[in-house]
Amino acid sequence: MMIFNSSSIADVKCNGNIITDAYFNGQSCYSSSLINYKNKVVLDDFASVEDYSPSTVPTLITNQTYSHQADGKALAVTTPVDSTLSIIDKYIQKNMSELDCVDVWCYIPDISQVDRIGIILRTTTSSYPQFEMLYYSYYADSTKPNLSNGWNHFKITKSMFKNIDEATWNWVEILSYRVWAIGENKPTVYFSDCSYNEYVKPAVLIHSDDGYKNNVTVTHALAKQYGIKWNFWIPHSSIIGGNENLLTESELDALALDSGTVQLCNHSWTHAEDLHLADPQTQINEFALMRDYMLNRGWGDGAYYFATPGAGECWDEPMMQRLRDNGCKAARVNRTGIPISLPIANKWELPNIALGSGSTWVDDIKPYLDWCLEGGITPSFYWHDVSPVGVEPVGWQFSGDLVLQMFQYIHDNGIKTLFMKDLLKMV
Repeated sequence: MMIFNSSSIADVKCNGNIITDAYFNGQSCYSSSLINYKNKVVLDDFASVEDYSPSTVPTLITNQTYSHQADGKALAVTTPVDSTLSIIDKYIQKNMSELDCVDVWCYIPDISQVDRIGIILRTTTSSYPQFEMLYYSYYADSTKPNLSNGWNHFKITKSMFKNIDEATWNWVEILSYRVWAIGENKPTVYFSDCSYNEYVKPAVLIHSDDGYKNNVTVTHALAKQYGIKWNFWIPHSSIIGGNENLLTESELDALALDSGTVQLCNHSWTHAEDLHLADPQTQINEFALMRDYMLNRGWGDGAYYFATPGAGECWDEPMMQRLRDNGCKAARVNRTGIPISLPIANKWELPNIALGSGSTWVDDIKPYLDWCLEGGITPSFYWHDVSPVGVEPVGWQFSGDLVLQMFQYIHDNGIKTLFMKDLLKMV
């Protein structure tokens, strides 16, 4: 990581290589051509607590642990003793008619205490009209967005906000933060950056799990046709299972040679369910045995990227630390929700948008791609088996017709597709 005390854009020489479109935020240099901060407009610089009209008194701190700013400033918001809700209002008085998206960075030390985070734009000093977007956090279902312990980056596009009482974007009076606590907990959440129109080139991740053959004849063939990158997650148990619907070792060897189109990635050794509940050595083995196997077969550095197997939540911080200690570079979890925001705040809980036989273009795919085009949100789609184009999906297969429609839309709208290794440039 490079340390800078500037907020400019420049060409930078790092290890002999020229990096363009670099963003200096006081801490990190994001070495990605996807991100260009020339259009960034600050909404809240957290310069003084006197700028707020709180029902909860915030604390202005200087601590680089909780800040993405050069001066280390952050706003600490603690839930009051007599409430489960913190409310902080900032009078911004801005013409927001040109708004595409809002970016918010916040640090959550203990997600188990936080119910949700709210970001609200109010167009008058009264309670209404307003726009709001709520980020529900740590529920045990498959629909929660991607809040996590540590850093969280919210990129909220204009169309993702809920319009209450016919608010207009021409003039926004108040930026309002909300923190809801769980039960009797009194969590502290640290807000660091708030800006709008940080430009991120539209990008998407495409994943398929478990090694189904149809993904070669459908997904891979269409990916080559439309210039799409995709990630194929392989568990060793699929290779040796003897299932005629799954790819063999030699077929995967051949696929791995096409490294410009597909990245083979690590989906565990035995596809063990509830891996987060297993003993520590089993957790390590599920990652490390498949890592070594993939490297020995020459399948590339996708061996260092891990997707937890099984349905529902399968994530645990001690488990992820063990995987990090054994070379894991990033992890996908079986969680669906708000797409990834680049640069990534937490590369160990990357969420997915699950697609299957019941998925539709209108409800499950196009809205995410349109948010991507609108504000730079990065959807991460995944499926398992896929039906041939022109054939109705069977069981949990994803429709090959929708793969075709998705890839055409991505290609025609100039959306960039990413390998997992590309994400490390945005961390």
